Amino acid sequence: MIKEQAKATVFLAIGQVALTVAGIATTKVIAIRLGPYGVGVTGQLNWLRLLMETIAELGIGNAVVVLVAECVAQNNRSALQSLFSTSLVVAGGFASLVTLVGILASPRIAFASLSDRSLAYLVVILSLVIPFSTLSRVLSGSLQGLLEVRRLMISNIVVAGGTIAALLLVWLWGLWGFAISMILVAVMQMLLLARLLTKALDASAKTIRPKLRVEIALGLRLLQLSAALLVTQGILALESVVVNAVVIRHLGADQAGLYQAGLGVPYKLLGILLTANSMYVLPKISGAGGDLRAIVQFKNDSLRVLFLFWLPLACLVMIFRNVIVVSLYHQGFLLAAQLYGLQLLGDLGVILSRPLRIGMFSMRHFRAYIGSMAFQSVFRTLSLYVLMSYLGLHATVVSYAIATWVTAVISYGYTRKAFGFMFDKRSRTLLVKSLVVFIVTGALVYSTNSVFTYVASTILLIAWCLTALPPQEMAALYALGRKQLGVGRKKLGWRHEG
Repeated sequence: MIKEQAKATVFLAIGQVALTVAGIATTKVIAIRLGPYGVGVTGQLNWLRLLMETIAELGIGNAVVVLVAECVAQNNRSALQSLFSTSLVVAGGFASLVTLVGILASPRIAFASLSDRSLAYLVVILSLVIPFSTLSRVLSGSLQGLLEVRRLMISNIVVAGGTIAALLLVWLWGLWGFAISMILVAVMQMLLLARLLTKALDASAKTIRPKLRVEIALGLRLLQLSAALLVTQGILALESVVVNAVVIRHLGADQAGLYQAGLGVPYKLLGILLTANSMYVLPKISGAGGDLRAIVQFKNDSLRVLFLFWLPLACLVMIFRNVIVVSLYHQGFLLAAQLYGLQLLGDLGVILSRPLRIGMFSMRHFRAYIGSMAFQSVFRTLSLYVLMSYLGLHATVVSYAIATWVTAVISYGYTRKAFGFMFDKRSRTLLVKSLVVFIVTGALVYSTNSVFTYVASTILLIAWCLTALPPQEMAALYALGRKQLGVGRKKLGWRHEG
């Protein structure tokens, strides 16, 4: 089973890597063209966009994944069209409302998030993006529920190409160009995903276009399932906006730009792996029919797959942090490299929490699912306020690391008590080995900068790679690496004929 997860994760990660490369290129152009100020402002705009999209989408995108996966498991194709039509109409309606509110309240939003009312025009343009990006989330969720991994990869690669092409606008017109490029890319992504979903369903384009009708019962079920997802996504997005607003207000937009640079590569690395893995695991668990044993197995396999890919990459990021920062930004951003270690340590806590939260959601423990996210966000925000006066910019990553690890420990205690979930022996062994390697590598690279550091860190990583998994799992992954990924030729799970 771990071989199947690893294969899907790698395949889906290709598209996520393309988007990450496009994001890195965008940040590089902004850093050269506008400096730390531009990176800080555009970074906050991206977080604000995430918050507005989360509110507009209502968590329907992920709810669609679950319901489509259930239809797939039951081979109920007749219910798919009703699901697509209802979800698109509901999401489109709420997105239009968020757009209207964003435009009317743009001066206040600009002052609250950017401390500058003159940037209200950016909020207006950002609000116009929301309907297109929200519908794209629903369409993407539909493809995900169908396990159309090849088409999801294609869409991400094409969108990444469009994002890079739109950098000409950023270079020519600065912040105006950045805002306009967001609209163009969002429209392109929505149209592309609609076309790919049409092909996946072997239907005409008209079949999946939003219709002026909603099945009330299906809509209520969709909203009921999406409620927990909406709240947790909203909490995370709000946390990011608040943290950036605090940094801008207390330390200035330049320091916020450095924080974005320190967050950038670790955040993108974590996002690639979590997104790619979740795109496969969530529909699989949703189709498991409440089989606790299967769900526990999926969660343990998910943890090992995430560690297998994340740890060596995270250690390499720490070792070459200065080179990465200078390459992606410029010399003026070198202070951001000091943030990488603690940011990655916090990410490790997020990886531990991920399978635990999936367990809460799949077992319908929604209060615990929401509560764990709310606790982490509130704890992190309060810690930031307390530590800001003492640690300055470093308070952002210290508060993040403390909050994620405390939440991981509490979540593990809850899931173990509530429904007997435990990390199996292989997962616990891999966790201990990974934690030791990460801490030792971090201590080496942040204490000295010599040839010995690089040699010792490399030997440590090689030893971890050779002992990370049992021999049979290593053999399966080695066999996977020797042949071409077959996910694109033979899609995972259920697929349509024709």
